[in-house]
Amino acid sequence: MREEKKQQNVLSSGCPMTIYPPLPLLELLSYTVVTLGVIGYITFCVLRSSLVDVDALNPYDFEPGWSFLDRKKDISNFEWRFWYELFLAIYPWYIGHVILGKLAEWTFSQYRKVAFIVYSLICLSNVMGWRIICLIFAHSFISFVSSKLKSKKLVWIVSLFLLTTLNFEPGISWIKSLTDDKDEEQTFYLFIFALALSNIRYTSFALEKCGAVDDKTSTRTESDNQEYTADSLVDLALYIFYLPLFFTGPILTYDLFSKQFAMKLKWTKERIVLNALNILRMLFWALLNELLLHYLYFGALQQNRTVVASASLYTVAGIGYWQGQFFMNKYLVMFGLPSNIAKIDNFDPPKGPKCIAYIYLYSDMWKYFDCGLYRFLKRYIYVPLGGSQAGLLWQTIGSVCCFVFIFYWHGAEYYIFLWVLLNFVGVTMEGLGKYCSKLPMISKFQTETISPVSVRRLHAALSVPIFLTSAFAIFCFFGGHDVGYVFFIRLIIEGWPVSWLSLSVFLYCPIQIAMEINRRQMLKQKTS
Repeated sequence: MREEKKQQNVLSSGCPMTIYPPLPLLELLSYTVVTLGVIGYITFCVLRSSLVDVDALNPYDFEPGWSFLDRKKDISNFEWRFWYELFLAIYPWYIGHVILGKLAEWTFSQYRKVAFIVYSLICLSNVMGWRIICLIFAHSFISFVSSKLKSKKLVWIVSLFLLTTLNFEPGISWIKSLTDDKDEEQTFYLFIFALALSNIRYTSFALEKCGAVDDKTSTRTESDNQEYTADSLVDLALYIFYLPLFFTGPILTYDLFSKQFAMKLKWTKERIVLNALNILRMLFWALLNELLLHYLYFGALQQNRTVVASASLYTVAGIGYWQGQFFMNKYLVMFGLPSNIAKIDNFDPPKGPKCIAYIYLYSDMWKYFDCGLYRFLKRYIYVPLGGSQAGLLWQTIGSVCCFVFIFYWHGAEYYIFLWVLLNFVGVTMEGLGKYCSKLPMISKFQTETISPVSVRRLHAALSVPIFLTSAFAIFCFFGGHDVGYVFFIRLIIEGWPVSWLSLSVFLYCPIQIAMEINRRQMLKQKTS
């Protein structure tokens, strides 16, 4: 009884780390059966559509697959195809980096920074050309100079101005002119991606130089200020051009980068084995992604509005589901492989994305999908504006500014605006729900009128519309606003209210499963 009352108090607090009570075994089992059954069926629908509708799809979205499978491969996901091929091309450079890093660490550690910088510049010049390297350094140098005045406002003005040159003309045309590559689209994409990530890095460096606001996620102390301020261009060049994290990240803010670079960890057999296993795990997920693209053509199907408009609701739901899962798997590899290379250099980069099947709150999606970007936003935007400690108004203003930056950093296009807007609406709805749960009347209802298990069921039901909002935001992000609109029409408007009720029931079950997985993970962390 005492434990039940304790759970009630935790639930009524509206804390994001709520440990929900367990459900009756039969009820949990029924949710599991429904969830697995629905996922299995919508996957079958996508597979069937991949077989039946393949001739109606864009032939340029396919190429010959693995010969022993005798299947075409869906190559419509430009981002995955690009980075998969690039990683294959630069992997020998990673091996060279690892060898150089260990030699420098063991024999000439005083020149380790310079060795990393020179080697990275040789690699990047070979892959991207010297012109774009000079442009990245020019951007970084301008930000470095702006930080000399110790004004965070000036740093942000300069940073946003440099970001503007990536989003609008004539900056775009000028960047395109820096390449003489025949495949202009791919080279331009690489340039823009590298410049955008560099913008995050030199902004972090400059803000740290100006004295960034410390928060609970920081390990920085007053005695460390001189070390982390780092007023050297060599430090900036190392941070910007550090090879393992240069191309895709994950983002490591400068205060952590500088401290971790100075760490000296013992190179043990256990560390070698663990890192090798993690790299093999990333290669496994990469090959699994490739295998999926031979059988489930969700990317090519999504880009054909005629097929999506005529497909069954289960097929449409399956396309959306597998787009989300593939997106997570894609970034698991894109973040995971470079992270494990960086760990050999004693870095501890942010973890890769948490499986989206375990996430039912969209605020958790932002926290656990791209942890590096989340920390950047929190440390340099949200906390300086007051954060959650400054009241609801400033908390909202901080959230708005974070989402505005995300919109601008991702390219300032209409479909990005819709994605960001729906994200903000979802996160705001979630925050409003937590705020309302603290009101005396609602808190009393949850703690005295209904049981903790009923509170869990209520919270799961209230999470459904927020989850749907986030799902349509993702659809806009994957395929543009036209695709997002088609998904909304098919899954919500057509067949109303049956389609809405069916979708709500189907989402309620996996939300309960996600709650249970999170409950067990938190209990395990609490007891460990």
